This record gives sequence, C-alpha cells and structure tokens, in this order.
Amino acid sequence: MHSCDHLTWLRYREGQLEDTGRLGCVVRGLTHPSKQYPRLVHFIGSRIKDGALRQLCPDKKRRGAKTGMINLHLDALSVNTPSPLLFADSDPFGQENSDRANPCHHGAAHPISWPLAADWSFFDILHARLLFLFSDVICVFADDFPTLHSVAARIHTWARIGSASSLPSSTRPTLIVVTSGPGPLSDLLAEDFRAQIHAMGEAFSKSFRSIKLFRLVGDHLSPCARYLRLKEEILSKMQEAQDTRRQYHCLFSSVHLDAFFRQAMQHTAMSISEQFDFIAASRVDNILHDDYTGHLQTFLGLCDRFKIPRGTVSSFMASSILMDAYPPRMHYFPPRVVFRALYERHLLAALEAASYGQNLALTLCRDVETHLETFLRQVVRHDVTSAIRHVDNIRSQYPVLRLPQSNKPFPKSHPTFAKNDHKGGLIIPDIFILGHSASSCSKRSGALARRCFGDSPGTAWARLKAASRYLLTDAMYSEVHLVEFLQEEFGVSRRLFDHVNVSGTRVALTAVSDKGSPSILTNYNGSVPIRPGAGYELVRPRDIDKEPKLWEAGRATSAAPIFFKPAKMAAGCFIDGGLAFPNPFEMAEWEWSRIWPDITEPDVVIAFGTGVEPEEGASSQGSSVRHLWRSFISFLDGESRWRGLENARSDAEKDDYLRFNPTLIEPSRLDNTKDLLTLCRSVYLHPTTREDLVAAAFRLLASNLYFSLDAHPYYADGLYHCQGSIRCRIDCEPVINALADLRMMPVEYVTPSSVLSCGQLNRDICRACHRYRKSIQFDVCHLTDVVALSLRTQNGQSRKLSWFPRTMASFIEAQGLDSPFGTPDHDDPGLLHCGSCLVNAKRKISPEAISPQKKRRR
Repeated sequence: MHSCDHLTWLRYREGQLEDTGRLGCVVRGLTHPSKQYPRLVHFIGSRIKDGALRQLCPDKKRRGAKTGMINLHLDALSVNTPSPLLFADSDPFGQENSDRANPCHHGAAHPISWPLAADWSFFDILHARLLFLFSDVICVFADDFPTLHSVAARIHTWARIGSASSLPSSTRPTLIVVTSGPGPLSDLLAEDFRAQIHAMGEAFSKSFRSIKLFRLVGDHLSPCARYLRLKEEILSKMQEAQDTRRQYHCLFSSVHLDAFFRQAMQHTAMSISEQFDFIAASRVDNILHDDYTGHLQTFLGLCDRFKIPRGTVSSFMASSILMDAYPPRMHYFPPRVVFRALYERHLLAALEAASYGQNLALTLCRDVETHLETFLRQVVRHDVTSAIRHVDNIRSQYPVLRLPQSNKPFPKSHPTFAKNDHKGGLIIPDIFILGHSASSCSKRSGALARRCFGDSPGTAWARLKAASRYLLTDAMYSEVHLVEFLQEEFGVSRRLFDHVNVSGTRVALTAVSDKGSPSILTNYNGSVPIRPGAGYELVRPRDIDKEPKLWEAGRATSAAPIFFKPAKMAAGCFIDGGLAFPNPFEMAEWEWSRIWPDITEPDVVIAFGTGVEPEEGASSQGSSVRHLWRSFISFLDGESRWRGLENARSDAEKDDYLRFNPTLIEPSRLDNTKDLLTLCRSVYLHPTTREDLVAAAFRLLASNLYFSLDAHPYYADGLYHCQGSIRCRIDCEPVINALADLRMMPVEYVTPSSVLSCGQLNRDICRACHRYRKSIQFDVCHLTDVVALSLRTQNGQSRKLSWFPRTMASFIEAQGLDSPFGTPDHDDPGLLHCGSCLVNAKRKISPEAISPQKKRRR
C-alpha cells in the first residue's frame, strides 16, 4: 500500500468540513480490516500533549510529517493485532494551516448547513458531535490550558452541546484529565474541579461515561518512565470500553468504523441537533420502503387462508427479517433493537389491517423478536449467512418442499430477454422455456402448419372452404388442431409464470385483450411495475388458479384475426398481439428497463424477422381505400419500424443491434405451408447471412464475459489503481470452444490505449470451482472516467465486454464496494469467493505490479 506523510484527519476551511481520507488510509493499511476492532484515544492539548504523544505513540514518520489541528496516528506495533490502537490529537488553541487537501489520498468536503453559535466554537461542536462518537478514551492535558477551571468550563461546553450518538450511554468515552501539579494547592483545585463536574449532573452522564483526574509524577524520571502509568491507565480504560461495546453489540470493525465516521461527518455538517442513528446509517444502501407493509399483509392473508399455525408464521417472518437485516458484511446490532427500530411498525400496521387484536399483535411481535434473537445466535455460532439460516428454517417448517441444500452456491442465470412478434410467438417459449433446438422448432412449426391449414393450401377448393367457415364461425380455420398441438407440446397444466429453480430467460408474449388493450403474458414480474399510462398492461391475475397456462399463452399470441378465433381463458379473451406490437423490439426495450432498471443499454440485441417481400414499383394511381390499405400494412411491417428506430441511433449504438430478415423470393401467405420451404431457402440465399451470423455469434460470446472489481480502487500518486477480474456468467468451456470453432483464439483484453492481458482463455479456469477468472489491472485518473474494456481476437475483431463502456464509479455502486454493511441481494452469486481463485490471482498480480510503465502499449 502506498504510504504518505500526511497525518491531518479533519479540516475546517471556507465554511466546509473536509475529511482528508486519513482514517480510510489507516484502515486500508491494516492486515485484516474487517476482522480488526480499533481502539481510539483522543489527546487534546498543545505542547504537553505533543510530548505525551511522542512517548505513547512513537513513530519515526511523524518527524517532518504534515499535521493540522486534528490528526490521526496508528500505533505501528498494533497493526497486526485484533485491536489496533489509534491516536487522535487536536489543538484547541492552534490555527488551521492554509495548505490544500492531500494529493495522495482521496477526501471529501461537506458544506456546513448551520450557523455558528456565539458561545460555542466550531472546535467544541466538532469534538462533541463527531469525534467523541468514536473515541474510547479522551485525554485532556490540563497543563496546556490556562487553569484547571478552564478545563472544567471546556468539558461543561461539550456536555451542553451534547452527544449525537444513538448508542447506549454506557458506551460513551471516558475522560482522563492529565495534570502534573503537586502539593496542597493542587489538591484544592482538584476538589473544586470535581465539584464543577458534579454540578453538571445528567448533562455530563449523557456525554461521558466517567471522568478521572490523573496526576503525572516523577519529574526526575525519564519521559518514557514518567508516562508509563498513564499508558497503563489508558489501556485499562480502553479495555473497559471495548468490553462494554461488545456487551451492547457496538464494537465496530475497522471497515465499519470508517463507514460510520464518513456518514457521521456528513450528518454533522447538516445538523448539530439531530441524533446520529447508527442502525439507520448502516441501512442507507438498503432502505426499508413503505411497501414492506403491503408484503406483510399479503403474507398474513395467505397464512390465514391456509390456516398456518401462529408459531410457524412468527418463525418464518423472523427468519425473513433476519435475511433482510443481516446481509453479509452487516454489523450484528442487537436483534430486538433492530426489530423495534425498523420492522415493528410495519408488522403492527399489517396485523391491524389483517384484523388482529392489539394483544395478539403485540404477542406475535414479541414472538418474532424471540425467534430473531435465536436465529442470529445460530448464525454467529455456526458461521453461516442469514440467507442459509432462512432457507434452513423454511426446510424445517415445510419439509415437503424438499429444498436444495442451502450450503451450495446457486447458479447464475444468463440475463437474456426474449420477446416475440406476431409470427414467432410459439418459437420463443419452445426455445427459451422448453429448451428445444432451433432445427427441431422448425420441424415442429412445419408439422403444426400442416395440421392447422392442411397439405394443399392455396387451391380454389381450400380457399372456398376457408371463406365459408369464416362466414359461419368468424374464423377461416378451426382452432382444435392448434389447441391439441399446443397441449402436446407445452403440457396441459404447466403455467407460463410458474415456480422454477432457475429464473432463466425472461420471456414476453404479446396479445390484445377483448377490450382492445395491448397486453403481454410473461414468465416474470419485473423489478418495477408498469407505470400508469404506459399504453400496455401485464396479464397477472391475483388468483393463481387463473394464471395462464403455457399452452394458453401460445394460443393467445397466435390467434391471428380472420385465421383463428380469439383465445378464451380464465384471465380474459385475447387475440394475436401483432396488431398492437408490430415491432417486438419496442416492447423489449420497455420491458428490460422494468426487469433491470439500472441497465440503460443492452449488451447486444438480435432481432429476427419473418422475411421482406420483394419491392414492387410504386403506383401513383389507386383509390383512397387502396392507399389506406397500404398505410395499414406499412404500420404492421416490423421491418419499416425497425429502420425508423435505427435511424435514431448513433453509429456506436448501431453496433449493438443486429437484425436478420431475409428478402423473400416471392410473397408468402401465413396459411400456405409450401411457402415455409421458400422462406427457408431465402435464409440461405441471403448474401450476407454468414458474415452476419459470425458477427452475431462473436457479440453473444463476448457478452458472456463481464468485469468485476476485486476491491475498491485506491488512490495514490494522482491515479486510481484498479484491480479486478474478468469472469464468465455461464460455463466458460462452451464459450471457449465456440471461439475456437470460429478461429478467433488466442484473444486479448484491451483498452483503447493498452493491452491488459493475452493468451488462451482455458488457462484461467479454476481447477477448484471450475469458473473462469482472469485477473487484470489498470489505472484511471478519476472514478468517473469512462473505461472501454474489449475482447480482441487474433484476426483483429474487437468487441466490448458486458456492461462496457462504463465508469469505475458505476462498478463500485453495482458491486456494493461502497456498501460495507452489505447489499440487499446478499452479493451477486458471481462474486462467491473461491480460495483457490484468490490465491492464483495474488500470484499473478501483486500491488507493486500496478504501474503505467508495465502496460503493453500498442
């Protein structure tokens, strides 16, 4: 880790409170920050304070180091201990230097939102409201103050300002007032000092745990020997403070201490009257929204419907709360405190809505608290995650579910979205839900066409028969054969939106309801609901018994007007959605923003058309009806709609969108089975099909590779040093084999200015977990700089990796690297750690290797 000679911790300049990043730099310098629990002693004074600091925290680097009014030091001898010793020192009589912020580590500035009080200095406010929150012991060196009375006055000011901490008062810091005055006069002053402190009453006990007047003796002793007793006293009080914090579950790791300090600093800049809530601060990236009450109401309604015992209800709610309240990396606050601070009001509101009596509701809340405490003890004792404990609880309550073993990592689904047009509604679920190959789907499509339309379409007799049937039944063909085929293919009872082990590909089928409303039938819900006025609706009945079957969804999306009758099901009556959604990409674009709200642009979009008819010479003559008919047909033409959207894209965006739509040899009819062979021939006769297929394959293969940061980028020498890994979201061996078949191996990982890595991909598959991981490193000037990371083949083709171009700040946010208290999704399964992968990564890349000079330039 890069070292620096700056010790300044905080600054106040031009109405702003500045954090120099010193605490974060100290935390990163520890050996195991997430498992080390620092102790902090704060020295306040000037000359005598500096002398004591030199004896109690010897540091060769302090000589010549740049200091300010408030500084932070790390005892080098405690770096590898479970409880590193931190020394903060501040001078209430000094002046802030005018140097600008440190260039060697990143800081932050927060404008002060409150006016300075006439009788309170900024120094006193900052200490009482911010620094004392994280101090275990405060040493005030009385000899640096005019009198002992002035020390008491300063302590009185701190007590009047008050502590901002939401933690129990027993965790407040201990005050040690250090003096060296011997003799009877000193004893009288000490008694007067104690009387002044006692007169403060409750205000003092709310800000400090206790106070002790400590007298230094032995002027004839060496400085080291003279301060030995003070050091022992400080260490003793620190141990008491740590024991108390551990008792109240308030002993924070180095990582959490740094995170809480940064949030407390921002809080202090905004307000000096409001309390700093540590539990709320740990949830800033995982806020419990008001819709949680609605989810509880739904759950309680289902429990009442199926007569679930009360003990099972409280146990299930407790384990689900456990999973939400304690994701990986979260600090283990007391369960009862967490429940009452975050969840109790939601549960009481849901119980009231479910007509639970007040006594029964309170009893159920207490049962949930008891279960929650038990579950957290088991999580700590057995060293498992809260998610595993939740799954184990479900298994114990409902053994009939036969859930998979919870200690195995869940596979990561490929984030693909499939959307049909009005001619491909049956192929989409056949490929992406049933998993059939494209060739087998083609054969089944031909068989279906022959069963529905007959083997001799286009004849005069067939057309007359179809016209007669339309006059009698409002449909040219019977839907009986279509329904039989769909039930044979998809099953009679399988639902489109059903219980699955892996979510897989998201599928949306289009339809139009009998009210004329454009609708979609999906196998997913989406992260956000469809906004009002969106112009379409999701078919999702509240009664699960009315949920469309897979064959019913296929029947609805293939109910082409004139050809077949509308499809009737429990959820409603529907016809083919091609009339409302002639271009499937538009709906896909709307829907992927609902499924993945954070993704504004897809990695690659591949659209398949059903053929373009040969262009005919435009005729300037014709009736108005003929012109109206042509306009209607043009509206239903997906190809023209695609071209219109393509015109609005930039050249860089067009590279992410591909469409396959061959030119037909001659016009075709939907009910002419012979035209299917013509359509197949048109695909092979398309002049650029092979080149486009290779390009599409390469884009799809490259989109399986994604980048993740191994750690938060650190700032040194004016650059942010980034170290991460390239992974594959599916089994990498098929990807490698496909690239080899396309004669694209070996490959390189490149940026526009450098080559980061090169070689065969199969060399970076871990033998332990069988996952792909390639360690890379690069530098950026700022975290908001856009980075473009690409895969380049031996023949010169280059394709960006998934989610690029992107800033490192977006990766930090997506991975929760700035969320030391965990993320709602309990970390992405792709980030599951493998010890063998980590060892290999450390062997291949060391921090010293991160240097711009060691990159290959092209």
